[in-house]
Amino acid sequence: MVSKKLKDNIHGAGLWAEYGHPQDDYIAAVRDDLESNCYVISFHKGRMPAFNSKTIATLEELETEMRKVQPDMRKWKQPEC
Repeated sequence: MVSKKLKDNIHGAGLWAEYGHPQDDYIAAVRDDLESNCYVISFHKGRMPAFNSKTIATLEELETEMRKVQPDMRKWKQPEC
């Protein structure tokens, strides 16, 4: 079962979380890709373009990948405008 946080926030701006050592400045971001009808998790160093990404078919698989990066779903945040 997919978490309410993911269901409520994946569409639009998506979610992001810091991971690794705090001073490393690594960020993972998730979003839906409406053109391909899938989801994307991308990995960034600070505000740099993604150095890696994965395309994922279902929300269940996306949540599994998100929890590998940052297990605490409370730490996944919405981007600020």
